[in-house]
Amino acid sequence: MGLEDRQYYRDQKDWGRQWQPGGQGGAGSQVASSIVITLIVINVAIAILDLFTPIMPGGGHWLSDHLALTTDVLQKPWLCYTFLTYGFAHSPLDGDGMWHIVGNMAVLFFLGRWVEYRLGYWEFLRFYLVSIVLSGFAFVIMRLASDPSSCIGASGAVSAVLMLFVFMYPKQTVLLFFVLPIPAWVLGAFVVVSDILTSLRPESVIAYEAHLAGLAFGAAYAYFGWNLRWMRFERLGDLFKSKPNLKIHAPDKDPRLQSQADQILQKIAEDGEESLNAKERRLLNRYSKQIRKRRD
Repeated sequence: MGLEDRQYYRDQKDWGRQWQPGGQGGAGSQVASSIVITLIVINVAIAILDLFTPIMPGGGHWLSDHLALTTDVLQKPWLCYTFLTYGFAHSPLDGDGMWHIVGNMAVLFFLGRWVEYRLGYWEFLRFYLVSIVLSGFAFVIMRLASDPSSCIGASGAVSAVLMLFVFMYPKQTVLLFFVLPIPAWVLGAFVVVSDILTSLRPESVIAYEAHLAGLAFGAAYAYFGWNLRWMRFERLGDLFKSKPNLKIHAPDKDPRLQSQADQILQKIAEDGEESLNAKERRLLNRYSKQIRKRRD
């Protein structure tokens, strides 16, 4: 670990100072314990599973259609779960959807791991899931007056992760389109401008509202130093852990033994340990064991 990674050495004006490293040894290390990798696996698994579900009249598949967020969800409260599930569904892989999921997962893989390193496993997961929900709400609210439509994809949450990366590492070199090296802040500006221009094209089928909401949330989270630790849903895992049926017994104090031990300790202080006889040594040893048991 370099000096720049140590909490006391960090520049107090550095973006992200409110987030301590997540303890994963560096971005991209310990893949098995990375929530970013887990999220990618879930998204890819759903996309593959979707291929084996029936094709719907609109051209999509049954699974992605049922996970999608529709603009009439406010009139159908029983579909409120789609505010979250839409973020794990993508366009069918047997069409043009390959690039939809590849683009989102590539950004999540290359930038998300750096953000996870700063936030930690659980805070990153909270941030990601909240980004999905807020981006979905923005999509629904901004299209209330439009024709019915639906939204799928992790783009809103990925946009939030991208913007948070930009605030945390503004000078970090990234490859635009995997080719052109640019500072991260330029990438952030490019994405914002691209989404704004997309919003001005009525014929666009991209849910720019979700993108912009994700970008805004990522920027606000960084600028105001927010955290979502109050959402301690990781504690739900404790409900599924078996608890040993053990009882802890703390032995009661023995006033007589304590009084005798005090006298022996006083004797040691005045005459030294060599003045103790065998009986006094056994009593002091017994008192010492009692003290240790209470501490344990």
